[in-house]
Amino acid sequence: MKKTLKIILLIVVLYNVIGLLLYVVKFDRKCERIFIPEDYRGIFVVVHQYPHGLPRDYYGWCREYRIPDDGVLLTRFKSNPGWMQSKDNIKVYLTDEEGNSVVEAKWRENGNTQYPIDEHQVYFKFIGYVKHGTHLLNLRSYSYGIFVIDEGVGIRNYSGTQTEIEKATTKAVQKILAEERKMDQ
Repeated sequence: MKKTLKIILLIVVLYNVIGLLLYVVKFDRKCERIFIPEDYRGIFVVVHQYPHGLPRDYYGWCREYRIPDDGVLLTRFKSNPGWMQSKDNIKVYLTDEEGNSVVEAKWRENGNTQYPIDEHQVYFKFIGYVKHGTHLLNLRSYSYGIFVIDEGVGIRNYSGTQTEIEKATTKAVQKILAEERKMDQ
């Protein structure tokens, strides 16, 4: 009887340990790293769950996103809107032509006037997250993380207005349509 109880207890403990390890490996990606061309300024978009997008890429526990020159990344990653609003979970790096990091952009929150803006510093901020239905175009619905990157006080020109978000999602939909046309050929 005692031996059976010990075996059952051991199975329960192993089951919980394996479950915890699977959770950590699969679900607990703690950080995100975005790489963007060093001369890019303005709004950029990460389109999630695009089936023909770039494959998922990790560096340790961190998701990695490499924004192309047009500012619209189509990725297979599932959306993760919670991380996009936390400066502790996301890093943005400007990269040279070979993809090497040259400088880290600083996080700037919307409406943040507490800290002065350094005219020579590159800043980024999250301006919106949209679950955009494109079923009118016979496309499935995708999630868009919308960010902006700019230098100095230029970052103040972006606040996540409806117009900015519409421009960003339109640009993303146009890229999706172009990709779909390529696959049809």
